Amino acid sequence: MKVFKTALVLTLIGIVCGVAIGFTNYITEPIIERNAQARAREAYIGFFSDLTAIETEKVEGNTYVYEQVKIIKEDVLIGYVFKAKGTNPRGLIDLAVAVSLTGEVKGVKILESENTVGFWDQYNNPLSEKTGTLAELSGVDVIAGVTQSGDLINTLIGAAKAFGIEIIGGEVVVDPYENIFGANMTAVVDESFTATDILLKREIIKNSRDVIQGFAYTATATVEGIPYHDGPARVTLLVGVDPAGKILGVETFVNEHTESFYNKHLPYFTNLKGKDLANYEDVDTIAGATISLGLIQDLLDAVKAVENPYVKVFGGFISKEADSAFTVTETVTAKEIIKGEGGVVLGYAYTATGTATGIPGHDNPERVTLLVGVDKDGVILGVYTLESNHTPGFYWRHYPYFESLVGVNISTFDSVDTIAGATISLGLIQELLNAVKAVV
Repeated sequence: MKVFKTALVLTLIGIVCGVAIGFTNYITEPIIERNAQARAREAYIGFFSDLTAIETEKVEGNTYVYEQVKIIKEDVLIGYVFKAKGTNPRGLIDLAVAVSLTGEVKGVKILESENTVGFWDQYNNPLSEKTGTLAELSGVDVIAGVTQSGDLINTLIGAAKAFGIEIIGGEVVVDPYENIFGANMTAVVDESFTATDILLKREIIKNSRDVIQGFAYTATATVEGIPYHDGPARVTLLVGVDPAGKILGVETFVNEHTESFYNKHLPYFTNLKGKDLANYEDVDTIAGATISLGLIQDLLDAVKAVENPYVKVFGGFISKEADSAFTVTETVTAKEIIKGEGGVVLGYAYTATGTATGIPGHDNPERVTLLVGVDKDGVILGVYTLESNHTPGFYWRHYPYFESLVGVNISTFDSVDTIAGATISLGLIQELLNAVKAVV
């Protein structure tokens, strides 16, 4: 009987609590909804100061876009607001993109965010500066330390943009090269690169000052076994890599896989940015669409193979082994013997490392590590940066200098003209080359 009474009391308490919670929600939910509507109306007026009315329509079947708002001025439609929301591990973000009927972006604004205050709102100013046309609308630069918010914001902008273009007409203009390398870049086909079945071409990307910013690889392949596909389905990627071997971006040229599943990998592409190509697979992947993911990783592996520093310097070598007779120095930390077919020695690879101080904006000594390849006669086959903590925009100015060293005997390399700029980095580079020169 005592157990029965206890159970009865607990049941009554549960009922009372449930009623209380329900009543609280009954009271507070309309208030929360009214506050959200008030924030939205305030945003609409900020986008269109002369509006006189709005018409709201729910959007069904879109992953992110949930509402479109028609902006009315004196019974005439003058624009739209497209509202998109989604969640990340930090919570909800609700975002609005406003455009005129001609496609002019009137504003982009976060209406609500459950992400940590003081972090997500760092994107308010970049969003407030969005102008131009809807077709030209791009995401924000992701801020270090606030990447989850930035990634979700960019996903929502992309979804609102695509939906908006379907409504007002026009074409989404996407330049994959610009998405990876930025504006005002030129791509020149690298004629020295040998294409394969997977790697169709390699392009050298230069800025307006003719300084190398990186390399673009076009990689393609097919895979069987995609559900509801009768034959092989192709994916073609553009993979951008900076001169130090870090991934700048991955864009899709061709996708014959199921769109809704393939798109699950777009956050994976975003997460690859800034990662060393040598260990890109350490990046967490998105669950689902594993067949597509396997093919994507095969394509990245193909790029990784030719971006191997030893491949870039020595071409199709067969093996490398440490030279046990070599005495390391403080600067030259390794010498390796590079062999080709039949064990024929192709040359030698030297690893040289050192630091420099006085780099603007850097409080500590910053390191550079080079791989220097020479043939058996001491002729330079290539110089490759294994590591650099120097300012990339300045350090990359030296890549034409590295290219100019190819074919020069290392005993006379210091007679080669250098590229102006980034003199601190250049001084360290020449110290490293001198150290290799002394032991060759």
